[in-house]
Amino acid sequence: MFYRNMPCIACRCFEGVVAHHIKTRGAGGSDEVENLMPVCQKHHLEIHQHGLVRFAEKYNLSQWLKDYGWEQCELTNRWFRNE
Repeated sequence: MFYRNMPCIACRCFEGVVAHHIKTRGAGGSDEVENLMPVCQKHHLEIHQHGLVRFAEKYNLSQWLKDYGWEQCELTNRWFRNE
């Protein structure tokens, strides 16, 4: 549970940090580090309300996602990972 010792990727706070699955479990996403994003409860809700694409743009997280092996599809504008 690496994310419990990490700050929220958006606001850098440590309180209430949870792991957001970039690719949901329902879509076949895993609990591997590369598929988890540490976020506080407020920002976790924001991701679910507005989507990861808008969230990544708002908080300049594109490079962070790329560093973990994610790519943004130019056609669909969604994040994906070649697995």
